[in-house]
Parts: sequence; C-alpha cells; structure tokens
Amino acid sequence: MLIPDSVIESIASPGFLVSSTGELLRINRHGYTLLSRTMQINQIRNIRELDPDFDFKMLKNAQTKILKIGKLKLQSHIYPCVNIADPELPGSLGVLYIIDNILFNADFVRLMNAYEDLITVANSDGVIEFVNNASFLQTGERYGVGTDTHDMNGTQIVNEPITLTVLRQRKPVASRLSYRSGAVLLNRAWPLFKDNGEIDKIAILAQNILNVSQIDERLFIEERQNNSSQDEAEDMAQQLEDKQIIARSAAIRRTFAMAHKVAASDASVFIQGESGVGKEIIAKFIHQNSKRRQQPFISVNCSAIPRELFEAEMFGYEKGAFTGANRMGKPGLFEMANGGTVFLDEIGELPLPMQSKLLRAIQEGRIRRVGGIKDIAIDVRYISATNLSMDKVLDDSYFRRDLYYRLSVVLLMIPPLRERKEDILPLINHYTNQFNKQTYGDHPERYVRISKDALRQLIEYSWPGNIRELRNTVERIVILAEAGLVKELPSEMWAHANYSNITIEEKSVRTKARADNEHIIEVYKNCGSVYETAKQLGIAPSTIYRKIKSGKLVLQNELQH
Repeated sequence: MLIPDSVIESIASPGFLVSSTGELLRINRHGYTLLSRTMQINQIRNIRELDPDFDFKMLKNAQTKILKIGKLKLQSHIYPCVNIADPELPGSLGVLYIIDNILFNADFVRLMNAYEDLITVANSDGVIEFVNNASFLQTGERYGVGTDTHDMNGTQIVNEPITLTVLRQRKPVASRLSYRSGAVLLNRAWPLFKDNGEIDKIAILAQNILNVSQIDERLFIEERQNNSSQDEAEDMAQQLEDKQIIARSAAIRRTFAMAHKVAASDASVFIQGESGVGKEIIAKFIHQNSKRRQQPFISVNCSAIPRELFEAEMFGYEKGAFTGANRMGKPGLFEMANGGTVFLDEIGELPLPMQSKLLRAIQEGRIRRVGGIKDIAIDVRYISATNLSMDKVLDDSYFRRDLYYRLSVVLLMIPPLRERKEDILPLINHYTNQFNKQTYGDHPERYVRISKDALRQLIEYSWPGNIRELRNTVERIVILAEAGLVKELPSEMWAHANYSNITIEEKSVRTKARADNEHIIEVYKNCGSVYETAKQLGIAPSTIYRKIKSGKLVLQNELQH
C-alpha cells in the first residue's frame, strides 16, 4: 500500500517508516515522544535499534511482534508497504511499524488526567507504562513512562513499591507508601490477568487525603449539602452574577469557590488552563475579594516583553540608564503594583534567564532599578497563569522548578469550555445581548436572535479556543447577521477555512488546525496585526509570538520590529 507523508503523521500511535534495509525514513510526532520518554533519545538511525531481528525478506504479510523499547515491551504492528514519503525514492519498498501504547490513546489520557488522584499503570515486569499528571503534585517525585519500580525502592519511596507486592502476591493490595518528599499516599493496586492466567497489567490508584485541592473540593460539596451553608453558596452565585461572571457548571463554580477562599490570604496562586478559559478573570476575582482590593492590580503579559527590556519594564530604570530612556527615569511594574497584586500572565513563555531574575526579586522582596544603586522594598501578591500543560511546567527545560514552588502555594486548574457544556448557552446569551447593545444601541427591534438549530450547533461545537473563541464568534454573528433571526451560521465566522455545506463535526475537526502557520500568515496579510490575527483565529497572541520566536513562523512586518 502507498503511505503518504501526511498519513504517517496523522496516525494516533507512534509510527516508524523504514526502508527495506531498515533505515529510518520517517518518524511521526508520537514516535519522537515515545523515544524521548522511554529511551531518553530523540532519534534512531535504523529500526534494528528497536527490532534487532528485522529482516525485510521475511516480511511477506502484515505481522505483530513484541519490541523492547527502553524498559518497556510493546506490541508492534508491522506492515510491508510502498514508501512515497521520500520524493527521491518513488515506489521504493518499505515497512511501517505502528506501536501500541496507552500513552497515545487520547481519550484515555484526557480522562486519566482529569483526576486529581495519582493513577499509574505498570506491566508484568513492574515497568510503568502510564502515569497521569497528578504524579509530581501528589508525590513530589518525578517518575514516568519507562521507570522500573524495582529501582524506586529506597530511592523515591521509603518502603516497597506496591507494584512489586502485587506481582508477588497476585492479588489486590492496599498499603501506605511514604515518599522522600514527605508525602504519604494511600495506594490501592489491582492485577489485570490475561486469558492464560498470567498478569498483564497492574492498575494503581493513590490518594493523598491532605491534598489541599481535594479538601477544598470536599468542603465545598459538603457545604452545598449542608442547609446551614446554603445561603453562602447562594451569596457566591449572586456575587458572580453581579460581576457578570458566567459560572453555571459545577466544575467552574468549584474553581471560583477555591479562588474565594484563597483570596483571603496572601498566598501565591498558580492558574493553569488552556488559552481563552478565563485565567485573568479568575485572577481579578481573587484580587477583588482580597484585602488588597483597594490597591493596584497590574497585569503583565510575560510573552510580550522583549528580553532586552525585561528588567527595565519590571524593575524600572533611573534617568540616563541607557540610550533612549526617559530622562526622568521610570518606575517598573513591580513598583506600580506595590501594596497590590501582580498578575504574571503567560509566565510559561518567559525565557529561563528572565525567570532567574524574577525569582530573585520574589525571594528577596526587593528590586533595584536599572542604573540604580539602592534596593527598593516591594510588597505584592503574586498570581501567575500559563496555558502550558503541567508536564511542561514541571519540566526544567521549560520552567524553573524553584520558581514554580514560589508561585504555586495554591494551584487552580481551570477546565476547558468543552468540559463544562452547561456554561456555553449562558455565555452565548450574555455575549449576544452585549454585542446587540453595542451594535444597535437603543433599537431593540434590530437585535439579533439565534435560532434553536444554530444554538444547538454552537453548543455541540468543541470550542478549542474556549471563551475567547466563543466571544469572537458571537460578535461576528451579530455583526454579520442580515436578519433578526439567525437560522444558519454564516461561513464568514470560520475565517480560517471554507465551511459552507459541511457538518458541525467537520467544522470541529478543521477548526483544530486553525493555528497552522499557513492560516496564520493568510489571516495576518489581511489584518496586518498580530493581535487582530489572534482575535480572528480565536487564539492567544502569545501563541503567534511563540511561533515567531522559535523561528517556525515568519511574518514579514514583525521581522522589522
């Protein structure tokens, strides 16, 4: 069969395309992830590094075999094929390897990462095949796919790993595990057997009853069930409504309930969530409910500060500090926020050298202006936000761990809009009313309404750009509507592709590719502005700036700045 390059990349499992001699021709992104996580390498030259018995002459038909990759033994499906991935070798014979691994089952991973408890899957050799995002937050230890639990005894944990106990006793086991970090977790593990009675996998659930997030969530649920606390819950709902904050789903209300409790202290808060979920709204909510509410709230877009101007912007500068500086000098953002709150938005985009300077200022509670000779004491509350996954936040190559510890006394994780469908219709109604008033003012007879069928499409849509995308979509609907009742969604609302005469499912799939470089360049040519381009595409401006900084995207005008 023919294997186009795009097909290999679209495979939802690790894929390796090799020549008849075993030479690697193409590895998809999941293949690179598998190599880096299990073998700590980014590339291999020949498939024999994974399959020592490779013999093209013996591959007459598709077959399945077990490959040892790192410490894992994974099932691989092998298909003889005709390779057209390399235009220099049209029609040449090749072999496609597709590796089975639960790590690349997107639905399974998304479900497991939704849990705040630690979930681990190990194989019959005691080697970890999957661990969810809660692992480091719960244990304080970094271990992951490919870790042999035999090696953990006495290093990461104090007593015997529960995996080894299950392998020895061949039955469900419950025990308390103590980690070097001081965390004590209640672990429960179950063996999963093959048809022949041998152990296939081991599933482990670990819970930490001292986890702050769990306690707060349980308290919130208990309060809702307790009649004496019902008034408090109603007050919270009214407060959100007064501030025009749409929060109907239980998930987002729990987030605001935690934010309300945290606001009473000066604890640093770290907010994690996808672009457009409303991280700045949560940050402002915390500030407005804190004792610092009368003091400044300074929002800093970390992704938009050039490296060479970082110190001057954040710490200020004295007169004559550098060429082009204000002759009177200028206070920095920390000074302007003194007594109030600093919101460090997109903090994950800060280069590591800037993170070091930021950490020093936070630790010491003092700054020094560029060109200055004396320190200035600052008293601010820090709220940080990122759209990076927790895997990247806890990766030292992306983010300094000591800085994360300083900023994450409390961690708030905001669920994406697709996971809180109850909020979609109220948000649509809210923005429809808002943009009707802005567009048509005192002429309610011209107000735009959206039909039930169109609303159903909007509710079923996955909203990869979250609330920001929904807001922009509703604004386009109101502005472009030709009649009072919108029965069909205009194709213009999907600026990145031609969406006429296709289903909502197809729209959803195509929308996920809206931030491809070609689409960004095309929209940018019409807009001439990064911010307007991001608005049209329903993505964060930092996403475009990150692509520019990495060299993956070139926008002509931006190169001149």
